[in-house]
Amino acid sequence: PIHESKQSLVVSYLAQKIPLGRAFTEHQLTQLLSMRHTFGDAAMLHKELFAQQHVVANDNGMQYRPL
Repeated sequence: PIHESKQSLVVSYLAQKIPLGRAFTEHQLTQLLSMRHTFGDAAMLHKELFAQQHVVANDNGMQYRPL
């Protein structure tokens, strides 16, 4: 539980660093996230950004938009 709350805080912090008003490819989103963390698990970050509703994907899943 403590680990999950810390993880949630980190994901929320990273979500705030994603510029609003534009869409990103998965590669671009990974690059943005990689500049802000050092643990190298972009897939987990993507999953958590979606789970916590910080980003959404378009219908074909090719672009991601921050909320």
